[in-house]
Amino acid sequence: MTRTNQIKPITIRDLARMAGVSVATISRVLNNQQGVSEKTRTRIKQLIEETNFKPSEKARNFFRGDTKTIGLVIPRPDEYVFSNPFYLDILRGAVEASSKVKYNLLLVTSEKDSFTFLFHEQHVDGVIIISYPKNDYVIMKLIEEELPFVLLSSLISNQPFNQIDIDDFAAAKKVIEYLISLGHKRIAFIGCPIKVASGYYRLEGYRQALANNGISFNENLVTTSEIPLSNVGAESVERILKGNPDTTAFFAFNDLVAIGAIGALREKGYMPGKDISVVGFDDIFSSKYTYPPLTTVRQSGYDKGWLAVERLLEVINGDREKKRIILETSLIIRDTCHKVN
Repeated sequence: MTRTNQIKPITIRDLARMAGVSVATISRVLNNQQGVSEKTRTRIKQLIEETNFKPSEKARNFFRGDTKTIGLVIPRPDEYVFSNPFYLDILRGAVEASSKVKYNLLLVTSEKDSFTFLFHEQHVDGVIIISYPKNDYVIMKLIEEELPFVLLSSLISNQPFNQIDIDDFAAAKKVIEYLISLGHKRIAFIGCPIKVASGYYRLEGYRQALANNGISFNENLVTTSEIPLSNVGAESVERILKGNPDTTAFFAFNDLVAIGAIGALREKGYMPGKDISVVGFDDIFSSKYTYPPLTTVRQSGYDKGWLAVERLLEVINGDREKKRIILETSLIIRDTCHKVN
């Protein structure tokens, strides 16, 4: 019996790889949709003609919105994401907003800049990126491939993107000004992840508040961590008090770090709110149940997740405007701060 070698038909994925774009971009061209530059559209049409590509009806319909799936990317380690109630609040808001419009949500956690596989392999219509590192490479890649996305954090650059964010600089500055108003001058900032924009801006707010009040910045009163969990708060207290025993206040990057600091201070015989002050950030559910209850900065993770989905769907549906939505924060004063004589 004689076998005839048949040439395998080119697929929409093959075409996307050849063109160096996403499957979504190929589908927009096939369906004559907006959201593709003329230069890219012309290049893809030429490639379609050269390869004699014949899209199936399935391929034509693939990215007309029938996938009904949004990617939610958190480029942080799993141990941090699933140990942090604030991220779970964001996820809850995003899930409920997606479900309301009958969209699915695909969650991806990754420390690497390789999550663009979502668009080529997992068939999502767009993506929400949380706590993005201060590195514009992936963002530029998403723009190059003309893929819809919304950021749930700031970037260090001033380029306009669709963002849902808070003013981390102003929130941190307000915390330090509050502590200074209580008489504190030796204020530590602990657990700061300097590779993400929120950490960068909170550190800058901390420094600016000190400078505005004539207090010199001391790098020995700052600890950094890319996985700011409770153990980081405990370790930071140990390190800072050993080298700087006259420290009177700790400002933590988040509530988890603050909770760890409170535990370590109590083990050392200090009573937060009487002997030493502690302030957190996020106002997670458990912060009001620490002993004593934690003074912290409140931001709504739920609102961030919900609004990110709403904005992304607007972008997917053709809204070309770049919007940066800044949500309010508030300083919630409880019992972990005291006046210094």
